[in-house]
Amino acid sequence: MKIRKEVTIGLSFAGTIILFIWGFNFLKGTDLFTPKREFFALYNNVGGLVVSNPVVISGVKVGTISSVKFHPGDNGLVVVKMLLTTDFPIPSDSRARIYSSDLMGSKAMEIVLGGNATLAASGDTLTGEIATGLTEQLVSELVPLKDRAEAMMLRADSVLMAVNNVLTPSTQDNLRHTLASLDKTMVQIEGMTTRLNSIIGNQQQSIEGILKNTESFTANLKSNNQSITRLISNLEKVSDTLAAAPLGRTITELEGTVARANLLLKGIEEGQGTAGQLLKNDSLYRALNRSAVNLEVLLKDLKENPGRYVKFSLF
Repeated sequence: MKIRKEVTIGLSFAGTIILFIWGFNFLKGTDLFTPKREFFALYNNVGGLVVSNPVVISGVKVGTISSVKFHPGDNGLVVVKMLLTTDFPIPSDSRARIYSSDLMGSKAMEIVLGGNATLAASGDTLTGEIATGLTEQLVSELVPLKDRAEAMMLRADSVLMAVNNVLTPSTQDNLRHTLASLDKTMVQIEGMTTRLNSIIGNQQQSIEGILKNTESFTANLKSNNQSITRLISNLEKVSDTLAAAPLGRTITELEGTVARANLLLKGIEEGQGTAGQLLKNDSLYRALNRSAVNLEVLLKDLKENPGRYVKFSLF
């Protein structure tokens, strides 16, 4: 039996339409012959998410965005519909996060798995959230830097204005003179340093000898540490003895003795007493002198004429 031409044309047209529909959905990432699950999420702003953007779990593509529409309640919310082509279990507390998939700002949907034991079923609505994109991160990090840079520029401008106010022509001249004087001072210091280095180089042996003597002295101190300790202990005992001695009474008695000696010396100077008469009156001196002369004459006469004074008789 021959197939009529009209039937052939109709079947061909229907097949073409089916292929077109399948190809169109395939290009959108929708496979008509693969079982699918639908999930929804609500957002205040989808940030440029469009139909056919991928849906991933842990970096693996599991579906696509099938529609992005406003909520029928005219409340400004956006309803995003996801078609998942996998039966991977999704907990009911999972989150649908919109993020930037590349540097160009292309968007994608990531399902962040939750920890609830109850699984989400097809047609459920997941919690929607938007991840901070690279641009937003850069902006959020650059804004504080910009503010700090502006504040620094303002402070720098204030400093420059203050410097301009301070650096008057006379101040500039003084500053130049100061810098010139400082330069001369640095030259002098450099010369002093050179001379000091020369002196140290010439006296290096002497310095080394001093250091050796110092080390020897330190070693002697260390070896005589016990002797020094005993000496200090003895000094402490002497100090304690002196502190315990009746120095006050001794000093008082000494002061009295000195006072009496002063009185005695004063009386002698004034000619009081025998010692004073001896020192002040020369009559005693003359009498003693005469007596000495007479005694000398007597002794001379006794020597020359002993018979006048001594008589010897043998019978």
